Amino acid sequence: TCDSKSNRTCKKKFKVEGGKKNWTLTAWNKLGKVEIQDAADLTKRVHMLAPHGLTVADVNARNASLTWRWRVQQYSNLNLTCQINITHTQRYMEHGVGLNATVLINLRPNWKYKVKVRCRTAQHFWKWGDWSQSVNFHTEGDVPDALDVWMKKEENQTVIVWKMPLDNQSHGDITEYEVTWAKTGDLNQLNKTRVHPSVHRYTLCADTSGEHVVTVTARNKHGSSPPSNITIPVISPNKTSMNTSWITGSNGGFNLSWFGSPKASCGYIVDWVPAVGDGPVDWQKLRPSQTSIRITSISSENLVDGLRYSLSIYACTQTSPVLLEKKEGYISETRIQGNLFNSLKFKWNGADVEISWDPVPLKQQSAFIRGYVLYCQDKSSHSFSVTSDNPEDTSLTAKNLKISSYTFTVVARTAVGECGNTSITATLNFQTDSFIKTFFISLGAVSILLLLITVLCYRHWSCIKQKVYPQIPKPDMTDWLTSSVTNVHPYLLKDSSHHTEEQMDIPQLLYKSGEPLNNNTHQKQMALISSQTPQGYQNLHLDTSNPNIPSLSVFPNLTYNLPMLGEDRTPTSELKLQVKNEYQPQSLAEIFRQNQTDQHPISFVSEYIMTPQPPSSQ
Repeated sequence: TCDSKSNRTCKKKFKVEGGKKNWTLTAWNKLGKVEIQDAADLTKRVHMLAPHGLTVADVNARNASLTWRWRVQQYSNLNLTCQINITHTQRYMEHGVGLNATVLINLRPNWKYKVKVRCRTAQHFWKWGDWSQSVNFHTEGDVPDALDVWMKKEENQTVIVWKMPLDNQSHGDITEYEVTWAKTGDLNQLNKTRVHPSVHRYTLCADTSGEHVVTVTARNKHGSSPPSNITIPVISPNKTSMNTSWITGSNGGFNLSWFGSPKASCGYIVDWVPAVGDGPVDWQKLRPSQTSIRITSISSENLVDGLRYSLSIYACTQTSPVLLEKKEGYISETRIQGNLFNSLKFKWNGADVEISWDPVPLKQQSAFIRGYVLYCQDKSSHSFSVTSDNPEDTSLTAKNLKISSYTFTVVARTAVGECGNTSITATLNFQTDSFIKTFFISLGAVSILLLLITVLCYRHWSCIKQKVYPQIPKPDMTDWLTSSVTNVHPYLLKDSSHHTEEQMDIPQLLYKSGEPLNNNTHQKQMALISSQTPQGYQNLHLDTSNPNIPSLSVFPNLTYNLPMLGEDRTPTSELKLQVKNEYQPQSLAEIFRQNQTDQHPISFVSEYIMTPQPPSSQ
């Protein structure tokens, strides 16, 4: 009799013997009963009980020993197949008669595991037995796995990058990284540096004119990882950049494919990085037979909608990687925000208006700009548009406009529609525009002219000062200091503005003995003057209306050796002054006016001063 609370199960203990036996299950209620019959050899229908007493021993970095026991003694004689289930790995099978132990292999160092076992008969399989209870254990640590190393070019420098080891790759806490590099032709000259475990990049400070071999290793308490090498190519500043094509994302990712290259002896490397800013680079290394890949947000955490990415495909060679293709794209284009053209400007040219703007930064482009549209609307709401299909344009021109007030609106054409609307208002007036243009051109020309004149005057100021306001030379006092003539008052000039008469003191004359002095004839006096003074120069003749002053007063000037003439006499030729230092005064009147204002006594050379003639007795 089966208990109704037994969850449709009946148990009966008896000795199992070989051979087929019949079994009948009868069920009944008030309405009647039902019988189910089955025939079976119980030795071929074995549902084994769960193993017990699981024990993990001899645990090291990559393997461990597992043992268990059976509650039924007869299981030790059965040919069994057991299934071992270890977390984070696939299940695997073990076979044997009375199986009760196995060795766990290919374990991860420094990893926590949970293991359980169930078995069945190897022959006449009917059902798996029950699972045993789980047992936990932790493997020993080991040296880290080899790092995944790549490079990133930033201007004229190369940045060595590597992926942070996962827990199943580090096999313990990373204590530091070590980076070494050397030129390919001189591997003995190694440069070495250590990097903090939280940093996963290093900017290579090396000569970019030659190839370098860079090696990166990780270190933990168990030792260093196997070295990871990469060859850095030569960076040539004159090398032309590869053409970049556009790629459109789909379903949140990029689908890349390319033609196979015979250069790819060790496979391909595909990397992607934000096209704007200093974003992190990510990459994936492929087998030589794989020429396509799908990059999604699942495989890369860096992918964001509305952000442009630069994707590169390299061929892995025995030396440095070779760039095959370069693309740019968005995994999903989004609308560009308004007021994209903040620097919108306009320029009149008659009836034409040119609207210009600065190039749109990539940072503000959340979609590919495929062209621009300029909408023009006057105050009467009449509008028209000008279109450009060149995303590199920075201006559009509206032609043949009438005098009116206009609103100009510039928009960017993208795959998600027109966006980035920016407007500017201006009034078109040809006459005012022409006047303003002429005014500013004239003002600029005058300013430039004044600037040139100022510069020229500044550079030649010494010459201009010499010509306009010359420096008056000092008198030469050399002969006077050796002369025996006493100091006298300056000679007098007749000024027509004064009506009073002035007396002139005649200096005491000294002359050399034996030299004739004849004052009887006017001809001899003129001859003497002519022989002692330059030709054409005579002193000014004083007024003879005063009987006390003689009609002729001739004496040479101290410095310029100039004769003075009376008012009734004029020089017969243009006066020319010969003075020291090649200086020539501009006029005699100016010279004499200056001397007239000077009240200091001057000295004369006695040998060349003629005494006034006394009045004739006749």
